[in-house]
Amino acid sequence: MKNAKLILMVIAILIAAAIAWTIVGVVVTVVKFLFVLALIILAVMVVSKLSKKREPAQLEENKADGELNEAIRQLEELKRKHLIK
Repeated sequence: MKNAKLILMVIAILIAAAIAWTIVGVVVTVVKFLFVLALIILAVMVVSKLSKKREPAQLEENKADGELNEAIRQLEELKRKHLIK
């Protein structure tokens, strides 16, 4: 009877270890899949970023110039108003 309990405990431990290794294997497979998916998404983003035209960046520079010109125009108006008074 003592040997039967020992054998059953060893079998239970082996089954628990097999289940644990199966779970670890599934987790590793999922992590690998997500890593490959992330690499694919990164590659698509880089390609799309490189293939876009450069015009929006130039528009942003023109917008900044426009804001600067607007500020200069407002300053000149203020100077004129103060000189008139």
